[in-house]
Amino acid sequence: MLLEQGDMIHLLSNLVFSLSQDMLLEQDDMIHLLSNLVFSLSQDMLLEQDDMIHLLSNLIAHPDEEVRLNAVWAIMNMSYKATTSVRAQITSHFNIPMILDTIDDQESPRIRIKALGLLRNLLCESEEADCVMTTHGSDLLGTLLPLLKNGSEEEQEQVMCVFINIASGIIAKDLLMARDDWLSALLDFLKHNSIQLQIAATTCITHIVKSDDRGCMERQCKLKLMGHFKQLQSMLSYRPEVSSVLSTVLK
Repeated sequence: MLLEQGDMIHLLSNLVFSLSQDMLLEQDDMIHLLSNLVFSLSQDMLLEQDDMIHLLSNLIAHPDEEVRLNAVWAIMNMSYKATTSVRAQITSHFNIPMILDTIDDQESPRIRIKALGLLRNLLCESEEADCVMTTHGSDLLGTLLPLLKNGSEEEQEQVMCVFINIASGIIAKDLLMARDDWLSALLDFLKHNSIQLQIAATTCITHIVKSDDRGCMERQCKLKLMGHFKQLQSMLSYRPEVSSVLSTVLK
């Protein structure tokens, strides 16, 4: 008899729970399978997998890099388009400081990329962006801003995706606008050779200057003074890929 997905998840979770440390090193394929399975689960099924979230969160501290990678990957998959309840379950086991510590892991860029994807997924609503920036804004910026300057292009793209979500928050906008180093990084990315980084920076600015948010005129004035709008205007002639976004910002 074929197992239902939920039964398969419970079976795999129980098997991983029962493995010794040495056995876990030999069973990374099982954790990788868990990672792929959770991506296809319905939200209702995810709500029933609290033990698995707990298990995967514990595995993020595992000494083996492949085990850590697949654990973060699985949680990232679980957080994709997740409901508020599922996101709350995830952060109850793997909270923002723990995620930031994982992003800070200098030994594995692959794990850092997945942790950035997880953070992006968890900050998909403006209220959550405001809450996280209010409670962890200093630490979050301390972790992410160095990656904008010194990270690989893939890491920079992922960090900018996180900032796109953060910039949707009302309080978060003001906190970002107070950071001239972040605004300077935005301007640098508008001038970057990578179209993906240019689009990401333009999208951030679109969220920052959203006209129905309080303080939008002050934010627009600051960006104009720093040269962002001048750079956006110049891009109209050579970046048709961002013209629709630019028209929103420059109107």
